[in-house]
Amino acid sequence: MSTNLQFIKSQDIVSGSLTFEMTDCFNSDYDVYKVIFSGMQLTITNEHYPLFRFLDTSDNEILSSNYGWAALILLATSGFQTDNETADDGFASLFIFGSTSTGEGNCEMTVYKPFDSSSYTFINSMDSSSVTLDGRKNVGVLKLAQSVTGLKLINSSGYIMGTGTVSVYGVK
Repeated sequence: MSTNLQFIKSQDIVSGSLTFEMTDCFNSDYDVYKVIFSGMQLTITNEHYPLFRFLDTSDNEILSSNYGWAALILLATSGFQTDNETADDGFASLFIFGSTSTGEGNCEMTVYKPFDSSSYTFINSMDSSSVTLDGRKNVGVLKLAQSVTGLKLINSSGYIMGTGTVSVYGVK
């Protein structure tokens, strides 16, 4: 795969929000996208994993139990563990938000064929936390053949988001 990245868009998280949406970031110009989540923080003093969903061509959340994912969690203090879900309502544990008092979470995600309406959308990602020094390797699939044009983060436990930036690149 080529490593020529073409910048598409970048968007900051609005501090104090419960959700984050980025629309019009996937289109027919590319089959593969790189999404970078950097400086992800919550306004509380612990860490939390957001729920990640895709948006359809009308910018609506794709709400279904057709998200499947698996994670290998590399723990700094005790080895590793795994986590997975085959029929979830979103990607639940793909990366971590850090707390504003102690650190941040970062994630690099590759999205495959999101705009192809005849194919499932696949992802793989890796992330790390500057708080716990843990890392994760993740894979996921949206088991629906439909066009995906955007993404949404939901902080399902009601914690308020602090800071962060999401950047999207097309891979040539």
